[in-house]
Amino acid sequence: MAHLRQYLYDSLQGIGIVYNENCDEGLISIDGREWIHLRAKVDVDGCISMNYALLGYTGEEGTYQIISWEASNFPESAYQKMLEVAQSFQFPRTMQTSTAKQS
Repeated sequence: MAHLRQYLYDSLQGIGIVYNENCDEGLISIDGREWIHLRAKVDVDGCISMNYALLGYTGEEGTYQIISWEASNFPESAYQKMLEVAQSFQFPRTMQTSTAKQS
């Protein structure tokens, strides 16, 4: 998980955002698997406040990343809705069947 966490932080830098104290991390469940969740609140070009949600997973299926963003002037419920959309991601059924058989 440490490599995946670093990958997410590097993704932030790739879009011009430097990690700082405005980032929160945690875990989130998507399609029955544990993903790292990173939330960053940043000012883009010093004038537009944005919320970024970066979600990362690595397992036998491969490495996946979901990135979403919104203007931070929306209410907290908008960020939660953005996470709900991200949580609707599903692995292809062939991967789910393969993983389930090995468990």
